[in-house]
Amino acid sequence: MVKLVALKLLARVAAFLQRTRRRRKVNEALRASEEHYRVLFEQTADGIVLADATGRYVDVNAAACKMLGYSREEVLARSIPDVLEPGEWSRIAPEIARFADGRVMRSEWRFRRKDGSVFVGEITGSQFADGRVQGILRDLTERRETEAAIRVGEERTRSILESITDGFFVLDHDWRVTYINAAGER
Repeated sequence: MVKLVALKLLARVAAFLQRTRRRRKVNEALRASEEHYRVLFEQTADGIVLADATGRYVDVNAAACKMLGYSREEVLARSIPDVLEPGEWSRIAPEIARFADGRVMRSEWRFRRKDGSVFVGEITGSQFADGRVQGILRDLTERRETEAAIRVGEERTRSILESITDGFFVLDHDWRVTYINAAGER
């Protein structure tokens, strides 16, 4: 009888130790996964923000803080409307409503930095089942400046080509005319 009780006790202890080892492995895997996520979250060049169902920020990475000009603590003390231009506020509810069916939203917004300057940013966002909203923020300032510089250069080139008295044309790889100046048309 004592031997049977001792065997049952040993079996229970062995089962307990096995569960403890499994739980430890699961916890270690979870910690490793969280660490991996945190490294990706913090090292990406894009801003990443997470807001609760009321729109208050609950997590933000360093890139988003830099874009907005706030410290992490300052961003976490704010909500979505606090970093948008006032003219954008009316767009928030309809955009978030689009999340309800699980779609990913991508749109441009005018953001206001801490210093009052404004930039256009592209947000790619979605909503979790619990109402939290996550977004990836990309500052479009440099892209917009580059596009503007290209347009100015193209306009300047077109102006020069239109002012010359010689005919000028451009052909594509299939020998089709893609541009011809006024002198060339004449």
